[in-house]
Amino acid sequence: MVFFLTTMDQQGASREFSLMGDLEVACKLFDHIAKKGHILLKASVVDGDRSSDIPLESFYGPASWPVIEALEREWSNILSKPINIRSVCARKLPDMISRRVERHQACIFQLEQAVVLAEQRLQRVSATILREPHRGRMLHQLEGVLNRHQQNLVTERASLSKFLDQATH
Repeated sequence: MVFFLTTMDQQGASREFSLMGDLEVACKLFDHIAKKGHILLKASVVDGDRSSDIPLESFYGPASWPVIEALEREWSNILSKPINIRSVCARKLPDMISRRVERHQACIFQLEQAVVLAEQRLQRVSATILREPHRGRMLHQLEGVLNRHQQNLVTERASLSKFLDQATH
């Protein structure tokens, strides 16, 4: 690989040069240029018969150092202050409780609808199929479905009740 670079020094003088090597060597050179206070204006690489421009925004230059340093100071400041986990939890807890209650309520609503539909099917089959050979098996299956929905509904209501008791204490 051959790298072609255009730089500008602190006095504003432009300089062009090339470097033969791999990407790691080039990156080290780019960092060295930035640390010297020079600006990398253009960089391209030729590898075999292909040529590509190197995106300069991926390397630090003098223009980005103040921004990076400010960001580093901000993060250091944030990370140096201990957080009170109880206050974080206290802020987030009401929203989390509300969402969980909404999920329980939605599940209860769906189970109530499922129980109503299962009851209607059971009544319809009981009323319309009087002497079919499979009537007993169909009724047994529908009763099983109804019982499962009813049990799930009881469990979900109990779970919501227990959660609300725990959340208020």
